[in-house]
Amino acid sequence: MGVRLYWLNSYFSASAICSIKRFMNRQIQSKLISWQTFFDSDTGKSLLESEKTMLDQLLASLHGDCLLQLGGPDDHKLLTKSPILHKIHMAKSVDGDSLQPDLCGTFDEIPLSAKSVDVVIVYHSLELENAPDKMMAEVYRVLKGEGTVIMLSFHTYSLWGLQHLWKKQGPPWDGHFYSTFKLQQLLSHAGFIKEKHKTSYFRPCFSQKKTSQKFMFLEPFGQICWPFCGAVSILKAKKRLNSMTPLKDSLYESGLDVDSALPEPTARK
Repeated sequence: MGVRLYWLNSYFSASAICSIKRFMNRQIQSKLISWQTFFDSDTGKSLLESEKTMLDQLLASLHGDCLLQLGGPDDHKLLTKSPILHKIHMAKSVDGDSLQPDLCGTFDEIPLSAKSVDVVIVYHSLELENAPDKMMAEVYRVLKGEGTVIMLSFHTYSLWGLQHLWKKQGPPWDGHFYSTFKLQQLLSHAGFIKEKHKTSYFRPCFSQKKTSQKFMFLEPFGQICWPFCGAVSILKAKKRLNSMTPLKDSLYESGLDVDSALPEPTARK
């Protein structure tokens, strides 16, 4: 979770530090398991279907050799429309037989080489990060030049965001909700350029499937009346490359006599 424990060395013994770290790891693992349980519920499955519809449209046109998915289901059900053959799923923990990722670790230290991935899917991983800027810096590092990142996160300005004001216990309410402006800030600081932004799932969050189905009319209505106020924000961005400034051209534009300014050999012929 990005929590730093360096200051503990001067106050506690090595065994005490190990105990604290084990406790924190258990807390993180418990939280991740509860989030996985949420996405396995009726509400989570309904949300997944809505997200997959929009992901299919974005992934169909993205090509390359390798795709990395951070968080989410490990059976690649979100990536069926992607033409990329090599897909890697990374998670923070392994929950018995229910979650078997290809990689396991923290998202601020992705165990992949720099510039080795063409597309990165950040699936509801920002919500559980205390240092999202470090995570996005890692995403930038592993992406190839002009690689693509697609971020899915819970949206602040939505009916779910309204419920988040008084609901704080259990997923998804115990995670961070992000506004579009905040997501764009994270991307810009990490070195990305925004290309597309959409939202989906305009119904409130209900635990019972029957109650949720009664509000299905809000889906087409929300897409027309408030298309950027869905519960889930999906943002696509491209890795920005630093361009080099041609020095010779800048000298000519300044009006200097470049040819006369060049040094001449002093040796006699």
